[in-house]
Amino acid sequence: MKSLFIEDNLEEKKEILLILKKYIQEEVITVSSIQEGIEFSENLDNKIGLIICDYHGHSQVLIKSLIGIRPNIDYIIITNKVQEIEALLDKKQEKNLSKVIDRSQGVIELGPILEKLQKKNKLSAVKILDSEFMKIHFNSFKTLKPLGVDLYIRLSEHKYLKLFKKDDSYEEEDLKKYLKKIKEDFFYLRNTEVKFLFEKHSRKMGSFLESKTFDLKESRNMIESNIDFIHEMIKKVGANEKVQELTKKTVTLTLKVIGNSPKLSGILKSMKRTGKGYMESHSLLLAEVACALACRVDWHSSTTFLKLSLAAFLHDITLQDDSLVHIKLLSELDKQSHLTEAQIQAYKRHPIEAANYAKEFREIPPDVDIIILEHHERPDGLGFPRKLHYRQIAPLSALFIIAHDLLNYLYFTGRAGSLSEYVSLRAEEYSKGSFKNIFKILQNEFL
Repeated sequence: MKSLFIEDNLEEKKEILLILKKYIQEEVITVSSIQEGIEFSENLDNKIGLIICDYHGHSQVLIKSLIGIRPNIDYIIITNKVQEIEALLDKKQEKNLSKVIDRSQGVIELGPILEKLQKKNKLSAVKILDSEFMKIHFNSFKTLKPLGVDLYIRLSEHKYLKLFKKDDSYEEEDLKKYLKKIKEDFFYLRNTEVKFLFEKHSRKMGSFLESKTFDLKESRNMIESNIDFIHEMIKKVGANEKVQELTKKTVTLTLKVIGNSPKLSGILKSMKRTGKGYMESHSLLLAEVACALACRVDWHSSTTFLKLSLAAFLHDITLQDDSLVHIKLLSELDKQSHLTEAQIQAYKRHPIEAANYAKEFREIPPDVDIIILEHHERPDGLGFPRKLHYRQIAPLSALFIIAHDLLNYLYFTGRAGSLSEYVSLRAEEYSKGSFKNIFKILQNEFL
């Protein structure tokens, strides 16, 4: 059964709707005045079981009329005039769960009231198999307006709440605000709508590449959005032909962003200025840093840039826990007390599994899978999965390892403005084999 929500303040409407949608799966009809609410309630064809009204005290006659139309349903009235409204909720409604919320105390009471209604089976959330949904990072949606798909949040096992409808308009901040409330980075959508979303990403990327104009900020947003979506698609369906095609288009745009002669200092300044979250821009930044290093050691062919960018996009493809991306050595896993044994083993295998995904790609240059397989190896043989020493690690892998380590260090120490400390700390570690010549570039430039 539908619920009716009456609110004339846009900001308060957004805040209250977020709470309502957490508990009410059925449609919430929103109107902006009590008069509109009265007209809607008077039509008995409109089946409603709950009315929520934010009453500002402008007309006692109207609020009394609203309450009197449907005496057998539940009302939640948010107001500063608590005693006045409580007097209007006569004995006919004592058997229901009608409540008055004091606005001066905020809307914190609204959740518990809705929860009581839920327990009495007056409200319900959809109970569906988890296998019917696909988890998608919010970055995947921020460049797609309108969405074209319904977005859900996961309340608990087999219980999902529709938060955005396919035709809803929204801004990136709207997505972030909702997710911040529930302490998540992911929305869910039905498997039946994944194909539509995929095609929308692909079409938008195609038109972006064909455009005669080039906007760097929009291009970066498009790349980051696609990378997150590609990661989730590969986890769900593997590196099929369409996923490969979207990945290649995204790499093409990335190479356009990087340019022919990327400058490391400029990339790091940009990183400091934007202040984005690590996972939000990690793969793109890694591609940029690796290509900038390659350029400084005269490995600046388009093929090399392509290899490094693909490796950057795919190297952590199988990681389920973003908190693990900064781990350099297996010994550091001991500090991750929240991990299960299965998660630890999955982390140890992720270079192998990600490299296997890379092997599924057709028409890409060789060595991409080798770079991915070796991105956690170390010159001293303490890396994984194969514990290779510096003589056994491929030169391009050595460059990628340094780029990855550099990016992690600068982000997690918050020292994106200077490289001198990093260069001093790693001088001994990267003093042999292919690592030595690559790292010398950093020493010459930043010490």
